[in-house]
Amino acid sequence: MNETRTEIYLERVLQVCRQLSDYSHQGYYNIFYLSAENANIMNCLQEHPKTVATIFPWTIETIERTDLFFENLLSALCPTYSDVGLYPSDHPKFENHHIDLYFARRSDWWTGRDYSHELIKFENSDPKNKEACLNRVVKVCRHQLFERLKSNRLFMAALMNKKYAAVFEMIAWYRGHLRSNDIFFMNLYRALDGIINNKPDFPDWPGQDYTFLLFTFENPCKIKE
Repeated sequence: MNETRTEIYLERVLQVCRQLSDYSHQGYYNIFYLSAENANIMNCLQEHPKTVATIFPWTIETIERTDLFFENLLSALCPTYSDVGLYPSDHPKFENHHIDLYFARRSDWWTGRDYSHELIKFENSDPKNKEACLNRVVKVCRHQLFERLKSNRLFMAALMNKKYAAVFEMIAWYRGHLRSNDIFFMNLYRALDGIINNKPDFPDWPGQDYTFLLFTFENPCKIKE
């Protein structure tokens, strides 16, 4: 892949991670916000261990694997784009958001198990080597992106099932976060269209349609080699 094509794909991924699309009433949310909210739902689930363990033990793993995905994606990007979480200067409301906030969350907020040994290990490479950076991103997404979409949508379907309304009442607010997760995952899927060729295997989104909020990227066939 030539340098121009590589840079185009990386800029797409960075756009998704910075989440500069307007999510209506939800505002501008980036990967750091999503990661922090993921930690919040883990804390909430841990406050109801009997309910979770008896009825929906898979929810804890779903949150853990989503957190692992965010960790791996950031690990793939940060050697080349250390400011991946920094908002542009024309968004003064978020001018202080920086990658340091993310690492603070990792040490102070996450109360789940330590899964650091499960993180993808990347070889050290020249930070200026953008092709290597894109290869790292693709590796993360090929391993995990479609599984995250599937699990996220199954979780949302459970939250919407009236049969379990009482069980999930404690985290009803999380529906909005699952929607934000799904938007993030779908934008990332669109950003990498043309270089991730896995056959998608995930159910339809069970919540309110949000397709009008998704990013639209140029057809990859039109990107010059």
